[in-house]
Amino acid sequence: MLNEILRYSKTDSASFSTTQHNLQTFLNPTAAKGISVIIPNFNGEKVLKFSLTSLANQTFPKEMYEIIVVDNASLDNSLKIVEEIRQIHKDCDIRIIRLKKNFGYGRAVNIGALHAKFNLILASNNDIIFHFKYLENLYKVYSYARSINGKIVAAQGLHMYFPEVLCIYNAGGLLSVLTGHYRFYGKCLTKDDFLKIIEWVQKERIAFSYIAFPNGAGALIEKEAFLKAGGYYRLYFSGVEEIDLGLLLHLLGYRIVFAPSAILYHMESYTLGERSILVPHKLYMILTGLFVYMLSLYDPLWLLKSLIVYVLTILSILILSITKRMKTLVWVIIKTMNLNIRMKKAILIRRSRIMKIKKANLSEIFLYLKTADRYVKLSKLLASLFSRYL
Repeated sequence: MLNEILRYSKTDSASFSTTQHNLQTFLNPTAAKGISVIIPNFNGEKVLKFSLTSLANQTFPKEMYEIIVVDNASLDNSLKIVEEIRQIHKDCDIRIIRLKKNFGYGRAVNIGALHAKFNLILASNNDIIFHFKYLENLYKVYSYARSINGKIVAAQGLHMYFPEVLCIYNAGGLLSVLTGHYRFYGKCLTKDDFLKIIEWVQKERIAFSYIAFPNGAGALIEKEAFLKAGGYYRLYFSGVEEIDLGLLLHLLGYRIVFAPSAILYHMESYTLGERSILVPHKLYMILTGLFVYMLSLYDPLWLLKSLIVYVLTILSILILSITKRMKTLVWVIIKTMNLNIRMKKAILIRRSRIMKIKKANLSEIFLYLKTADRYVKLSKLLASLFSRYL
């Protein structure tokens, strides 16, 4: 497992270096000048303190990053927590953007990006505990990777669960016929392998591999490319926007990398609730999101294939709901179909705009990912759906 996590892309012989670099190596006129960390928050008072404290204690130079908390009209003491952290860590630039209602994850990140003062944004969550070298290591790897391949505009690190710190939340995303899933999701390391990972973190190893999309829990993205892509699409509330953005960046000719020496710990699904996909409100958001994603970005042939899989997935959920007597899931399917019909016009308008500016078609992207040993076949996708979700 450890070798799989740390293996490099086979598509670029110069895609890694084991030489240690000083941070100043990358401080040149063409490099990004800093990171704006954007944290959407909704009623996160129980976790926000840990996230902000871990960010305030980063080894990354304080003048090179800021923290923007975009509050989705929280009803708890979240803003009070932010103010307390600001008073404790006065050397850290922490700002608050207060929204009048809950706009969801993606739109909150978009609003934060418009107010960001640095060339890079880090889309994050309120339930993340960052290793104190996360920003520094991710910045180094991203900068080195971009010096090799100018198409690279995004990166993410190794995300572990919390409190199950030996288990992997994800190591970057993969694309498949229907949508995507995370590399090594739910896989647990031995203690020895985990300590080897931490050794990589401490030694600041400069290495990367290519991925299809970055997880929104700690995605480093060039602000210019993010805004060019339109940010996270507004019709997503939470759940598929990061997959959509990853594929859209590839359609625009960009590339994304994974940096194993940057590590964070994720208290996953704090805001949305349980980790299971069968939580009704989460299932509703994901099924709706998949429809938006496919209709927006897929070429005709791939769209037909994916719609067939989408219908089969919905039928499988219906069968499950009947056999398990889960009436709420039936209602979820009905609501999903109704919303899909209502959103169709807006999605088709977006699709038309994307088709005019894209630089690659879906087949080319899948071929690239297959060459990079990152492509997931349909059989594996279906197996993962039933093993992970059902």
